[in-house]
Amino acid sequence: MIDKRKGKRVKNVRAVRKSVDNLDDLFLKFKAIKRAEGRAESTLNQYDVNYGYFAEYLDRKGIKRSMTAITKETIRDYIVYMRDEWVKFEDHKFKTEEYMTPGLSPVTINTRLKTLRVMFKCLFEEGLIDHNPMEGIKNVSEPEEEIVKKRG
Repeated sequence: MIDKRKGKRVKNVRAVRKSVDNLDDLFLKFKAIKRAEGRAESTLNQYDVNYGYFAEYLDRKGIKRSMTAITKETIRDYIVYMRDEWVKFEDHKFKTEEYMTPGLSPVTINTRLKTLRVMFKCLFEEGLIDHNPMEGIKNVSEPEEEIVKKRG
């Protein structure tokens, strides 16, 4: 059948939903998705803590909490910051200065990166962001512990 209508052309393509740019709002959407998926409360709390560290980094470096400001380079700079500049126990009331050393362990860095990896992947797959800045970001290599065989 031939369409003989005149006037405005009708769109056949659905309008793309405008994505949210504010990182804090996106994090709340991410947590709501993970809560709906049945994640444990301890996991959700860990997301809060690790996102908080990332947000603190952005604030310290004067980087806007916006998806347009978050790139692979931002994530790589965050890794270098955690490895070389972050002071352990900096705001801890009961730790002495001898414990306040720069640099986090590779395990801690990778744990913090895991939250970002899961968050950005989820938001990207849900269509809430148009790029995943964690795509291609690898974990920091962790030193392997030597396995000691017991003689019996």
